[in-house]
Amino acid sequence: MRRTARVLLMALVLVALSYEGARVESAAPEFRGAGGSASPSGAPSLLSLSRAIAGFSDLRWLPWANLDSQLWLPVAPAPGNLWRTPVYHLEIDTPLVSDGQFVWGPNVGDFDIGKFLEARASPLAAFAPDIELWATYSSLNPKVLLAILELQYGWVSGPSYSISEDEIRATIEDTAMGLASTFYEHLEKWGARRPAFAPVPSYGPSVLLQDGVIASLDPAQSSGTVALLAALAENISSLGYASKFAVATRDFRTIFGAMFPESDLLDTSNQIVPSDTPPDAMFQLPYPLGAEWVASGPHSWNGGSSQPPFSSIDFFTGGGSCGAPPNQYVVAAAYGSVSRPSGYSCWLEIDHGGGWVTSYYHLQNLYSGAPVGRDTKVGTIACEICAGGFSTGPHVHFSLKYNGAYMSLEGVKLSGWTVHVGSVPYNSGSYERDGTVLPAYSRILNDYQTYYSGGLTSLRFYGYGADDVDRLKIRLTDLTLGAPADVGQTDFTIEWWMRALPGENNTPFAICAVSGAWRSGNIILDRDRAGQGRDYGVSLAGGSLVFGVQGDGTGELNLCGNTTLDDGEWHHIALQRRASDGWMWMYVDGELQAQGDGPDGDISYPEDAVPLELCSGPCTNDGFLVVGAEKHGIDPSLRSFSGWLDELRISNLLRYSAEFARPTEPFSTDPATVALYHFDDSPANTAYDTSGTAGGPSNAARRIGGAPEGPAWSAEIPFGPSPTPTPTLDPNITPTVTETPSPTQPSTSTPSPSPTPSPTTTHTPTPTPSQTPSPSPEPTLTFTPPPSPSPLPTETPTPTPVPTNTPAPSATPAP
Repeated sequence: MRRTARVLLMALVLVALSYEGARVESAAPEFRGAGGSASPSGAPSLLSLSRAIAGFSDLRWLPWANLDSQLWLPVAPAPGNLWRTPVYHLEIDTPLVSDGQFVWGPNVGDFDIGKFLEARASPLAAFAPDIELWATYSSLNPKVLLAILELQYGWVSGPSYSISEDEIRATIEDTAMGLASTFYEHLEKWGARRPAFAPVPSYGPSVLLQDGVIASLDPAQSSGTVALLAALAENISSLGYASKFAVATRDFRTIFGAMFPESDLLDTSNQIVPSDTPPDAMFQLPYPLGAEWVASGPHSWNGGSSQPPFSSIDFFTGGGSCGAPPNQYVVAAAYGSVSRPSGYSCWLEIDHGGGWVTSYYHLQNLYSGAPVGRDTKVGTIACEICAGGFSTGPHVHFSLKYNGAYMSLEGVKLSGWTVHVGSVPYNSGSYERDGTVLPAYSRILNDYQTYYSGGLTSLRFYGYGADDVDRLKIRLTDLTLGAPADVGQTDFTIEWWMRALPGENNTPFAICAVSGAWRSGNIILDRDRAGQGRDYGVSLAGGSLVFGVQGDGTGELNLCGNTTLDDGEWHHIALQRRASDGWMWMYVDGELQAQGDGPDGDISYPEDAVPLELCSGPCTNDGFLVVGAEKHGIDPSLRSFSGWLDELRISNLLRYSAEFARPTEPFSTDPATVALYHFDDSPANTAYDTSGTAGGPSNAARRIGGAPEGPAWSAEIPFGPSPTPTPTLDPNITPTVTETPSPTQPSTSTPSPSPTPSPTTTHTPTPTPSQTPSPSPEPTLTFTPPPSPSPLPTETPTPTPVPTNTPAPSATPAP
């Protein structure tokens, strides 16, 4: 009979291996991965299973083999066509732990595992990073894990160990992962998260005793209790099992109470079953607005497991490799506070309030700092496995939790796309929106801002000019890789729409031959470096446009327009510079206003720039492109712009080689677009970059202030009916300046414009987004909001990201 059992085991293993090989071969082009262990533990291993088979002659004691997931599950039904239903049954009068206390959520508070063990002079203190890692990864209450380790092995209080450090680490991992896997399986099949429409299983949960006997449990028990009973069963044989369980459960309660007298295992205040899915507009897709990434099918928090909940999705661009990941940023799905689980350098979580937490794994260049806004860069996709696991290509493993428990993504909306989980991890499931259904591994455009837009708007500036308000600020030194909006190293085109009322911008006409002439007008774009070269700026002087560029010791040129722009009408502006020789162009409403041979060389913001101390300290605004205002606020003679701006687009090529008809609709993104601001973001405090470019987004912080407060969202847009010009200055507008002296600008010569050359690059049309591998049509970028849009969630100002290099803790178990 033992020979028969071994043959059956080998047959099952071969079937599982052949299934796995076929699955991997078919999914070769897809990037996927997981954190933690490469395969869930805590269930009987093949080795322990083979020993159990060899020691028993009756096949009814075999646990159920789930070939679809290549796993041996600790909690499962026994198929009637192979063996009889278990004859033993275990009754527990009182739950051991509530589901809310079983997980690591708000219920745990600020618990320091290392300090707890060190205070008790526990030899397990050396393994505190391992305990924290696996408790954090599985979101298991670390107090529950410590109590089980003490009960099963005596490791918290024990003076020494008779096994190796590697075996201790493996046991910690197996214990945590086994508890979590059993917990979630019961929670979804029989427990509090079993869907109301799902039929009640005809079988109940069961646990495997030490000698291979299966004991069934009451399915009404809490999922945390079932998980603990499964762990206790590993050391309990069938002989006298009921009394042994009674002793073990009593001992667990006693040990936990002695170690953590302040904690109540049966406290039900931490609810892990939300009343509903998150609000529809709460989360965007976790990659930049305007970008198209591939979305895998939903899968479990532990990667390869087919066990619910399917709480995770892998998002990737399809480019790069583990050795050379692409410069593609993951962004925050919503506003929230940031933390790094266990201090790891590739793993980040964001607490969005209301119990909701999103998790991001496999990253590089992680954000560190204060709370982040939606669409804020939090790291770049990579293959990092700082906390263990595996990755077949650069991607982000995105997960959702509620009050500490991993949450199924079924019904959750990301940028309006409803996630539907499937029966098979990774390769099933779909994404649905407005009648369009996309299968797993489709490319999905992140058009959150368009989809949930409240309508087309512009920004109204009031020329306040002080206190670092009434402006937009685009950081050019964002994180470690810079911002795509920092142009000047290559060719560029900067274009936008503007409207100004007569009398609001009262600076006189500029004398273009004078050094720094653009600074004498009401400043619209300011990429100045105080007291240093390698900069540019744009202003409105005497009602006409001025565009100035200063090289790094290579001279200076100011172009002056001849069209009156402060007439209350909307005007399209396009400014260009060719990097090879510095040639500059100015177009107003599609007509060439001026051109000339500007300074040569790179005028982008230097990576090693050191601001001078000319601004009551270092001029920290040097590293920003400021929109709508003079950036430094140190010279009372420098004025800021008053009027409306809309549709700002920055491109890394020369879009126009001749005069053109001005645009009649909002801009679209294309491969040459490095930043695109539609200014349709009301009521947010961020102007979102919707270019979707690599290295982006270059979002702009909306700095509100002044009297009246600006910049304010406005219904005035360039594509509606022409507004009625206002002939007089608004008496409520009082431009304000500071009294600090201005830094001295270096005097440079202004060369005369040369004859009109032909630009080397022509206008690049907007490409049509490629079709996804879905049989359904792919959504394309549109500027028309849906019939019944939901309002955009309001955010607080987004802080500036700060790059840090946090070393990983010593505990990094191999996947």
